[in-house]
Amino acid sequence: EHDASCKIDAEWDSVDWSEMDVVGNASLLQEWIQTSGRFYRGDYDTSLLAAGADFFRIPVSVMNLPFEVQRKRHMRHLLASLGVSNVTFPDATLARELNLTELYETGWLAPEAVPLMKAMPWIGENGLNSYVANAMGQLKTIE
Repeated sequence: EHDASCKIDAEWDSVDWSEMDVVGNASLLQEWIQTSGRFYRGDYDTSLLAAGADFFRIPVSVMNLPFEVQRKRHMRHLLASLGVSNVTFPDATLARELNLTELYETGWLAPEAVPLMKAMPWIGENGLNSYVANAMGQLKTIE
């Protein structure tokens, strides 16, 4: 993992910020933050991102469960430190509050889709409610 981080750091340091294509380099930014300890050490210069200031005003919605207070605080700090200012934390749909029968009746969920979703390894037999709750939260945010 250290070698991968060094490779990404080298790519990051080689970006020509004066002619930066912010959208094109957004994936590099994301990969760099995920694999580098620079954010936690505080040794990166976010002023370099000023060239892409408009990019950092795009609306960002962070899906967060209400009891995940530390995660919400961390995400707010991380995004603010990168200059991302248009951040919302929409109300999450909780898996334990879902009534699948009601979702079938209201058209939110097609009964024939349930076996297909449960067959997915990342959902399985026990993850359906969590998966549906997450999808509903994302759809409500888009609406």
